[in-house]
Amino acid sequence: MKIIEEDRAAICGPVICEVLRGATQSEVKRLRQVFSGVHYLAQQDEEWKHVEELALKLQRRGSQPPLLDLLIAAIAWRHNATLSHFGDKHFEAICRILPVRVVNLKGVRA
Repeated sequence: MKIIEEDRAAICGPVICEVLRGATQSEVKRLRQVFSGVHYLAQQDEEWKHVEELALKLQRRGSQPPLLDLLIAAIAWRHNATLSHFGDKHFEAICRILPVRVVNLKGVRA
């Protein structure tokens, strides 16, 4: 992918866990290799405070995104990173409250 070739890609622990959980045994080794070639955005305890606040605000608006999505968004926001996703509506709801840049890659060619 171009973003990886240009050294602009980053990943965080919750994304790695979600991707590997859905991978086949043969895909895991290759995915770990790809992940090792991108920047890693470390999680800090302060992200959980943002998750707590986001969850409460979104719940009041009738939305309950998965906690991992909230954590991913909080990590991206703290690192001033653009959060790229593939059609996940939760991230669109989250970015209405948390000023994180969000890009929907669904339908975009690599």
